[in-house]
Amino acid sequence: MKKFISYISVIIAVLLTLSSCGAPKTVMTVGGYELTEDVDALFNGDEALRNSFLAPYALAQEVGIDIESDDFRDAVSASLQRVFTADYGANEEALDDELEQMGISREVYEKIVEQDTLKELLYDELTKNGTIETDESVLLEKFLSGEAVRVKRILVLYSNHEKAEADERINEAAERVALGTPFETVMKDYAEYDLAKGDIGNLGDSFVLLRGNTEESYEEVCFSLAVGEVSDVFETSVGLCIVKRYPMTAEDIAPILSDLASSYSEGRFASILDEAAGKIG
Repeated sequence: MKKFISYISVIIAVLLTLSSCGAPKTVMTVGGYELTEDVDALFNGDEALRNSFLAPYALAQEVGIDIESDDFRDAVSASLQRVFTADYGANEEALDDELEQMGISREVYEKIVEQDTLKELLYDELTKNGTIETDESVLLEKFLSGEAVRVKRILVLYSNHEKAEADERINEAAERVALGTPFETVMKDYAEYDLAKGDIGNLGDSFVLLRGNTEESYEEVCFSLAVGEVSDVFETSVGLCIVKRYPMTAEDIAPILSDLASSYSEGRFASILDEAAGKIG
């Protein structure tokens, strides 16, 4: 399917479609969206999942977007036409063939576009009112003042080793660094993907991590280090790791500033949606 259709979007669209069938009892209404008993049952009592689903509607209400308004319906219609033209050349048969291959109905497809339209409108409104900062010069100052760190890492993947072997390998690497071998040398010998194997980090030889955009355990370690400091061995969701923090200047960031700014703004939007979800009772 085209890029706008994610796995989560499909799930949301199915839920939205199911909610339009029949007239079951409404459990709660958030931002004009009525959550019915049949849809609520699909969350199996997982309140966090339910609230994440409802978050865009709650946020829409907060910022003044009425999903029942003619303006919103017009925006959805325009999005449907834009996507239909851009992705399918306005060819009904091409769209129907791909939807059939995906096992997605036209109604579900339209609900996906509707959900994406709402998120686009929310993002635009939040950038317009300053809730989400997009000015690159402002963000550069944020990055240099603590909202970003530059690190290199040695990561031993669980997918490549039994647990005991992974432990032994990362501890060997950590011992070599502790004995004075340059971190970059050890990285080339022990790291199991990205920089050491020829893949490119966002600075070519390292990564700039943005606060709030990284796996929590990984971020916690990286942001706790002083410049030049090497971490102890720690665990991530994919393997065992040690990292070293490096200096970072405006000149370092300049080649990737636009990408960092976009990533930061998108991460901020995701955080705002999480905050909205947390306010739903």
